[in-house]
Amino acid sequence: MDIIEIRKVLKIYGHLPKIKYEPTYLDICKYPGRRFEDICSRILAFYFYPKNEHGLKTLLLESLFESINILPYYIDDNIQVSREENAEGKRLDILIEHKDWIVGIENKIWANVYNPLEKYANRIAQYDKQKEYKVILTLREISNKEELEHIEKNGFIILLYTSFFDSIKRRIGEYISNGNMKYILYLYDFIQTLENRKGDNIMNKEMDMFFAENSEELEELLEDFNKYKNRKYQIVIGKINDLHLKINEICNPIKWWIYQSDDLGMYKNNHDIGIESGFIEIENNTIFKIQFIAWDNRYWTQYGEQIKKSYPNGQLKINGNKTCFTVYEIDGNNEDQIIAKLKECYNCIINLK
Repeated sequence: MDIIEIRKVLKIYGHLPKIKYEPTYLDICKYPGRRFEDICSRILAFYFYPKNEHGLKTLLLESLFESINILPYYIDDNIQVSREENAEGKRLDILIEHKDWIVGIENKIWANVYNPLEKYANRIAQYDKQKEYKVILTLREISNKEELEHIEKNGFIILLYTSFFDSIKRRIGEYISNGNMKYILYLYDFIQTLENRKGDNIMNKEMDMFFAENSEELEELLEDFNKYKNRKYQIVIGKINDLHLKINEICNPIKWWIYQSDDLGMYKNNHDIGIESGFIEIENNTIFKIQFIAWDNRYWTQYGEQIKKSYPNGQLKINGNKTCFTVYEIDGNNEDQIIAKLKECYNCIINLK
């Protein structure tokens, strides 16, 4: 793969829209398969009941009816919401009952609709309401002929989560002032989780097409890039080893060490205060960075002021119980200056009181 082809591929990639995926709380929990579906049904049931602590009243009910293009006789908060409604030994996920109407919901995140819908329909009919609505709530577009016939035969309506969520997002502004912010955030997390599962927010058709059309070139490019990184790393290891030999020739009594091949350092006493140094890349330039390190913040309290007097322009950074104080960023090719500054910092450590 020549440089012209590489630049062409990178130019195309540079113009593609990038999507950042952030895991939700439910994503982090990683509920598996059927268990995840059950959790979603529980969450929906909580928000469908208008008197629950979310404070959103009939938002989800109104959004549900809007999504299936049906206006019921009346929506108020005098309803009952039940889970796992017994239907001849089978379980309907959600049942919402009002004095004038009833809604039965079978929640199918990804699974095929193999359920005994006729038993669910019979159970719903037993409530003898003026209006009854039977809903398959799903993330996927159902196109299988047998599934569609099974659903239609038993009078169920297919509702996509995307349509349902669109309605919720359109309407929530009317309810948000009286809502409980904690549960509003939970609702948004739930919506985001299912949108992530569907892929709308973590997949990109243009990006997918780009990877499919350029897979061979990208694999070759990645292989060459890894070789390039490895070559540079081997050079760094070689330079660190050379510096290690030379600095130990002029520093006594404490010797320098190498940690994980690319970190050159030393410490005073029993690892209380010391130096860490190594090569870094900044805007395509190789820099050698030297910093004083207290591996326990107690020792920075003890020695820090002495070090800052010698290096008033140093940059302090605290990571947990570790303190880092950067004093030099030197041209990585200037070995003489690197050795001189390492020796200078070494003497500073040795002379600490």
